[in-house]
Amino acid sequence: MNRVQVAFVLYGDRYSEAYIDCLAASILEHTQLQIDFVCLSDRPDRRFEHDIRIVVHPEMDLDWDILMDGCRFKLGLFHAGVLNPDVLTFFFDLDTMVMGDIQRLADIHARNPGLYVLPFHMIQTWKILPFVKWLRPSHFFYGTSSFMMFTPRDFTFIYQAFRTLYDRVIAGETLAGQEAKAWRTDELLVCWAADGKTRGVSLSVFGRFRRCFAVPYSATLARLRSRLGLNVYDKPSLIGMTFDGGPFKPWLLAECKDGDLLQERKHYVAWRFPKYAAYWRKVIAQSKQP
Repeated sequence: MNRVQVAFVLYGDRYSEAYIDCLAASILEHTQLQIDFVCLSDRPDRRFEHDIRIVVHPEMDLDWDILMDGCRFKLGLFHAGVLNPDVLTFFFDLDTMVMGDIQRLADIHARNPGLYVLPFHMIQTWKILPFVKWLRPSHFFYGTSSFMMFTPRDFTFIYQAFRTLYDRVIAGETLAGQEAKAWRTDELLVCWAADGKTRGVSLSVFGRFRRCFAVPYSATLARLRSRLGLNVYDKPSLIGMTFDGGPFKPWLLAECKDGDLLQERKHYVAWRFPKYAAYWRKVIAQSKQP
């Protein structure tokens, strides 16, 4: 495999083009793959330092509030015609760092094709899905869409599933059961619609910051874990890290200093990650350039 596709999503003004440029530079720095970069956006006048093809969401006439709620705008990636249908595609949220070769991720997909996400729960039920469904028929494997890997031609039905639910909601119907659950966020809809075709990337390969480094319930244990360096996920072999969650937004992490305590609901992190803070400071600084 020589050529792959890397997709980003950028809309509104919360994030700048610098987030994509820095992420693209990091990806290129660590791989020999030939990469076609694509950005799904709300307008065509974005300006990037890298060669990034801009695709305006093909259905910008849909209800904007619905597209914004639950990050459903991102589902436009699965609309036929947005991405090259035959090329393995990586999607990265903008609050993501890449520190390794994405070729290793491509190798994982080659061994077991499907739609890869980052596991939300500790047990990766996609590996034992028939057994889990025997116990609980309505279950579907759930992962976060901060990172996704898939071949677009195999998953255009996800956008079709979104449009079916969208039309019913616009018509005034109240969704129920699994459909109501799937409608809450883009990643729930992706995992529900692609049930049986989803896979999880090990967090030791591509991490979620909170899942990898947070300690539940105890700030004291979080500080102790950090002080002793008991962060088993903080290792050179990690390909990437995504920072989902309100307290872990890049503009907040850029200001973090060693020992700062971060909290998201019942989870605590004692900050001791200077390389992450340095990266986000660089992105923020580039964002402020005219």
